[in-house]
Amino acid sequence: MNSKLKKFIQSEKFHWHYKPWVLILGILIGIYLVLSWLIMPIYTRHWQRVIVPDVTNLSVQAAEKLLKRQKLETIAQDIKFDERMPNGFVVFQSPTPGAVVKKHRHVYLTLSKGKRPINMPNLVGTAERDARFTIDQNQLVLGEVKYEFDSYYPTGVVIKQSIAANSEINTGAEVDLVVSQGTEGASVIVPNVVGKTFDEANMFIQIAKMSLGKVRYTEMPDEPDDVVLLQSPEAGLRVAAGDSVDLVLSASPQDSVETIP
Repeated sequence: MNSKLKKFIQSEKFHWHYKPWVLILGILIGIYLVLSWLIMPIYTRHWQRVIVPDVTNLSVQAAEKLLKRQKLETIAQDIKFDERMPNGFVVFQSPTPGAVVKKHRHVYLTLSKGKRPINMPNLVGTAERDARFTIDQNQLVLGEVKYEFDSYYPTGVVIKQSIAANSEINTGAEVDLVVSQGTEGASVIVPNVVGKTFDEANMFIQIAKMSLGKVRYTEMPDEPDDVVLLQSPEAGLRVAAGDSVDLVLSASPQDSVETIP
């Protein structure tokens, strides 16, 4: 300590003029420390505080269990449609995750009602291409498409749908279709399916009121797999409805050559 400062502190002037203020300041500091470290924690019950866990993306049952474990109360205050979250799952919470709150505090949850329902459109009587477009526009999924003879609806028109028109459904539902092949027994023109994939060729054969015949694979290293190389009968011929079309498809050299009867 500096000698001059030491002499000043020990002097009578410091003793009478400054020492009382130093004592008062020390007392105030002591009171502040007592309040901060002892009185305030008792008043606010600091030891009863907990951290709010993250319960979003959980089912309401799982969220309630997790909050109960933290001594918190659950209140489901709102329900809304959500395209991402399944029905009954938490999409929002208040207080937010990580907040420090007192035990037994209410945590308010917003739950999902799932995807917003839509009315199933009527596809019967529409062309297959239009029906496929409508299914896609309504965020539905095209399921199985079958082709049957029908004396009322012309070729290529939807005659049945697996979900009744105007039914309330959720987006993402799968819809199966039955498409008309026209009147049974009539003559038809063989479609040209060379160069098309197997699935595409099968669809065109069905639309033409014909059936799939024998399918054979042959090694073609320069061609993609499952592309039609040859067909029999050839395209453009007029044949009886229901006749079969045999196909030869491409296959990689490492693939086994297979014949489908």
